[in-house]
Amino acid sequence: MVVFDRATLATVATIPAGTNPDEIIFEAGHADRLGLQRRSSDATVIDAATRKVVATIPLPGKPEFAAVDGKGRSLRQH
Repeated sequence: MVVFDRATLATVATIPAGTNPDEIIFEAGHADRLGLQRRSSDATVIDAATRKVVATIPLPGKPEFAAVDGKGRSLRQH
């Protein structure tokens, strides 16, 4: 995953995350970001402040879409 400056589009960090990460989601009030990898069937939890991987969570099936529930724990799978 690439972290970039929105004003300049310059890359400020890269974060290793599964195979072919294709979605990232965040929820207001939570410091973590969740990246989904359909090919490797997992989710990567990223600490937004440190830009470090906190955990990699194996998922059954192939994750297709993520959705927030206000409690930081929703995930929809295909």
